[in-house]
Amino acid sequence: MKVCHFTTVHPIEDVRIFTKQCVGLAENGFDVTLIACGECAFEDVKKGVKRICLNAPVKNRFSRFKDASKAVFEKALEVDADIYHFHDPELMFTGARLKKKGKIVVFDIHENVAEQIMCKPYIPGYLTRKILSKIYRVFETRIGAQLDAFVTVTEGVAKHLTHPNIHIVKNLPKIKLFDNYSAPAPNPQFEEFTLIYPGSLSQSRGIYDLLQALNLIEQNVRLKLFGKWDSEAFKRKCEAHPAWNKVYFGGMIPQNEIIPHIKHADLGVHMVHDIGNFTGGLSVKVFEFMASGIPCLTSDTRSKREMFQDRVYYCEPDKPEKIARAVESIIANYPEAEKKADSALQFAKQNSWEKEEQKLISLYKQINRTNHVSK
Repeated sequence: MKVCHFTTVHPIEDVRIFTKQCVGLAENGFDVTLIACGECAFEDVKKGVKRICLNAPVKNRFSRFKDASKAVFEKALEVDADIYHFHDPELMFTGARLKKKGKIVVFDIHENVAEQIMCKPYIPGYLTRKILSKIYRVFETRIGAQLDAFVTVTEGVAKHLTHPNIHIVKNLPKIKLFDNYSAPAPNPQFEEFTLIYPGSLSQSRGIYDLLQALNLIEQNVRLKLFGKWDSEAFKRKCEAHPAWNKVYFGGMIPQNEIIPHIKHADLGVHMVHDIGNFTGGLSVKVFEFMASGIPCLTSDTRSKREMFQDRVYYCEPDKPEKIARAVESIIANYPEAEKKADSALQFAKQNSWEKEEQKLISLYKQINRTNHVSK
């Protein structure tokens, strides 16, 4: 079966799209093509996946919606796949056009987009965001009805969708990626207790709260940050913080390079604020810390407590003093933290991408079979 994934928003090395979905499908015998956009055009084959990166210059969001979507549509038609699987809301019209060409089309909706619009700082005014959120929901319902299936990541997102064929494929860690790396030898340059957070770097992700907490922790600690800054302004704000000298910033690096850093850290921190699109989310980073075998301190929310129970530590994310006290307590009782980490590792192995990808494979077989019968 020939499958084509395409995106204009995510990079071609995106962990969920490329590493988990596309590579996993190729390993299970599918003929897989991935189309994405980047700074330079290239075509290659990596881990069994044919990758096509288009040089579609994006000046702004409208340009991405208009020009990049057109380029991706034309290339997708050339691939002539059995199933098309797209990952961005702005590609709904592209998906509908492919459907009119008689193709099988799947919309992979990673987030509750209508709710996410309500939290976009670049959209001025609550009323404007509210109107745009409702308009989006109408388009999602009407255009989505033309497609063959929706894939999403959590029950929380799924409950807002109206399509009759919705499949939840959770964005869980690919356990064998973490099994392939052992923790490196300790770095003699640092003898600090190491905290780590890899991901988007923004106010709502609790990064500034962590910086404030660093200065309140009595023990010698270091925070490792990896990822992309939400804005230059927020980056400058963080770099100006007195605790920045306790931070190692590693930038944007591939997941296979981040995993050894996580395994060598003493504590994973995930202090995301419980607002908007983060409410009731899957907390992929927490699962990654679990899969790495290290203790984790995360936001104290009902959804996380229901999911992780006593396998991790909890703290209010926007209270730096409480974060500091929680870290101090974990340091003082680290043998207990290691026991939690061992329990969490077993939980991660039972809830892994290797099991989730079978749901995606079953979906493809189902819609391909249904399509052939209807013809």
